[in-house]
Amino acid sequence: MSDTTQFLLQALKTIEDGCRANGVKPGIIENISGTIFLIQKIRKYNEPKTIGFFGAQKRGKSSLINQLLGCDLMPVGPYPLSSVVIKVKHESNHAEGAFTIDIIDMDGHLDTNGNVDLASAQMLLMQYGSHRGGLSSGIDSITVTSNFNSSRILRDGGVLVDTPGAEDAFDPDKSSADNTHDTNRAISILSSMHVVIFVERADLMQSYNSQQFFSANLKSMRPLNVVNFKDNYYLDDKTSRSLPPELLEKTRQSRMTEVMLKTFGMNLDRILCVSSKEAATARKNKDKQLLMQSNVPALEERIVGELRNLDPKIGQRTCLVELEKNLAQIERETVRRIFRQAQRPFYVILNSENTPNNITELARRIYERYK
Repeated sequence: MSDTTQFLLQALKTIEDGCRANGVKPGIIENISGTIFLIQKIRKYNEPKTIGFFGAQKRGKSSLINQLLGCDLMPVGPYPLSSVVIKVKHESNHAEGAFTIDIIDMDGHLDTNGNVDLASAQMLLMQYGSHRGGLSSGIDSITVTSNFNSSRILRDGGVLVDTPGAEDAFDPDKSSADNTHDTNRAISILSSMHVVIFVERADLMQSYNSQQFFSANLKSMRPLNVVNFKDNYYLDDKTSRSLPPELLEKTRQSRMTEVMLKTFGMNLDRILCVSSKEAATARKNKDKQLLMQSNVPALEERIVGELRNLDPKIGQRTCLVELEKNLAQIERETVRRIFRQAQRPFYVILNSENTPNNITELARRIYERYK
């Protein structure tokens, strides 16, 4: 049986190599690298679909996960807390409101704490999963299982993964053994992630260490980029006074997005400004308007969309759409020269009985244009 994803991956890698050899703009090559990352994950569709939250310390990764879960499970605070990789997954047969905490040490030993209440789960995660608890040095990872029926992400098979921060380890003046260990642990699980979420903070968006971490480890992994604590970003007094209230929020988010574009070189359509603080307040007060304003529901929708893209029938088409857009930005004769090496895998895709019609149609359009 022909595996069309295999040949699409081969075509994308060939085109990426050709772009490098022909001096194509770095941004286009990075986009194609992101598409390659997606097709690689599509080929692992049957594995648990992990969604990793990465970024420097104190960016609010844990608080953001709490809001996506709809409960205050993960340790949060004003100081760096997460020191262990924590995975959160849904099990429909599990009792609602109860949690199973599996703690795995560096030697592979498993300690299971079954059906504990939320307060006990919080205490265990604080003790074994945070710097503050003091018991995390020998722990490899923690898995939390419960019935998260209210979470669309987990119901759709997603596994949320909180990772230690990495900011200070990239600063020669601040790095320490503990911080470097946190960084290495976060990086080591990157390759296993299906969806990568990069979390930055509205009032810390131009950190050199975050730039280094993003460029070196995340940029080629098609990350969804989140600016957390958007309510901490302030416009100058003149702008604030001159704009009507309905335009203030829109202008603030536009400014934050502009900073992210200039600082990290991200794609505009993969940046979202949110506030886990606003979402927490909204949840406490049952304020639907504030919850929508927080953009956490919009983030949930985006992540659910990323999970859908892992379906081969949907994701392969997404890859071809992205490829077509990127090729359109390159001088036509250069594209034809690059595409010549990718004709064979495209030919196999077009002639495979297993290729869905909508994918065949799009692949044929690209093939006919550049052959």
